[in-house]
Amino acid sequence: MMIDKGKSVGSSVACWLPRAARCGFSLGIIAILFASPVAAEIKRLGKFQYWEAYTEGANETLQCFIISTPQRKQPRGAKRGEIFFTITHRPFTGTFNEPAIRVGYPMTDKLMPSAEIDGMKFRFFSGTHAKTGADEWSWLADLEQAEALITRLKAGSLMVYSGQSKRGTQTRDSYSLMGFTRALDTIDKACPRDAS
Repeated sequence: MMIDKGKSVGSSVACWLPRAARCGFSLGIIAILFASPVAAEIKRLGKFQYWEAYTEGANETLQCFIISTPQRKQPRGAKRGEIFFTITHRPFTGTFNEPAIRVGYPMTDKLMPSAEIDGMKFRFFSGTHAKTGADEWSWLADLEQAEALITRLKAGSLMVYSGQSKRGTQTRDSYSLMGFTRALDTIDKACPRDAS
């Protein structure tokens, strides 16, 4: 079980959002956290090609995450904020392999974003759709696809994430999957399922 199937999509988002506000972390964004008290809780576990692994908190509040930024962003001239993709384990809630993507702009509610890996598409939904206020964030729409998503991420070489802004700008972000499996294995050991 990748994500607690007893949780609805809404409750999964509710769990993530309090962290999301302060976890404006991409590889360069981690530096932002080091300027806050939260930074003392964050530990870098390693860099694996295009992915990095971290832990936050300890004991009952320990969570682990891996993170990457896109190697290619289209259109090039689009004005955007921080962009990154992360997978998170939270043993204290029984949540594992939770994907979340920050796109760097408020997303439209007229189009569902999606990620494509080796020809297989995965639908996401945004904070705009869920009316959470986290309009630059998106999460996997169907939790039943979580296991398939992780399998594809491990086996693939490239993930392309497509979305659209409220202004109508369509974007495509390409993430290299080189290093993904090693990074995920690292947090699997740091936040094991038997600890939940």
